[in-house]
Amino acid sequence: MANETNRQGSTEENLVKRLRDNRGDDPAVTGRLEEEAANALASALSKLAACEPYLKEDETPAECIERNRKDAQVTLTLLAREKRKNEQITDWVRKASEGDSSIQGAFIEIEAICNG
Repeated sequence: MANETNRQGSTEENLVKRLRDNRGDDPAVTGRLEEEAANALASALSKLAACEPYLKEDETPAECIERNRKDAQVTLTLLAREKRKNEQITDWVRKASEGDSSIQGAFIEIEAICNG
């Protein structure tokens, strides 16, 4: 996708250069270039419209991507924290099933972990 964007960006830059170089000297070329420009604009607007459902008010697609990355990082951090809690609880349950006499303290720790 990045290559497509880079390729598209260079195509658009090339189109702008060709429009400037022509300066209306050749009406056939001008018409063809204007049609290419209109198609490029329509394509860009279509891609932007496809992003619309995911954007907050006045948010750009790049800002949306950054927001989603931050949200994903927070979610992964919370998931890792819960996984560590689960591993501790699983270890204490295993000890309890093996008859570990210190299990009463483990259950107090489990309660503390679950509540905090």
